Amino acid sequence: MTTSLDHEAGQAYTENKQEEKKTQAQILIELTEDMKLFHDEQDTAYVKVRIKDHYETWQLRSHKFRLILIERYMNYTKGKVAGNQAISDALNALEAKALIYGEKEKVYLRVAETDDSIYLDLCNQE
Repeated sequence: MTTSLDHEAGQAYTENKQEEKKTQAQILIELTEDMKLFHDEQDTAYVKVRIKDHYETWQLRSHKFRLILIERYMNYTKGKVAGNQAISDALNALEAKALIYGEKEKVYLRVAETDDSIYLDLCNQE
């Protein structure tokens, strides 16, 4: 026979389990913790991400970054794909973080100049 106390304890256990379960969007956001979020002078959000042995900078709303998120989620879940709404929610949250907490940085396309160097993107693998 089940008492009301057992029922309440079971309910509390079930509620705690539901609270612990993360949404797809929350998981996607957590999978970006190693990335640097920032924005430019026009408040466009960017992300700097390590790809193999180098870093790449992408607009947060770019197709390439969306694919990076999908790929990371698939690796994390062993092949499952996050839904479009979860990806959209994660991108919205990441954009907010980049604009509110990220530093403002200059973004260069092919040529960049710093105090002591000039960088030229040769558009190849190196």
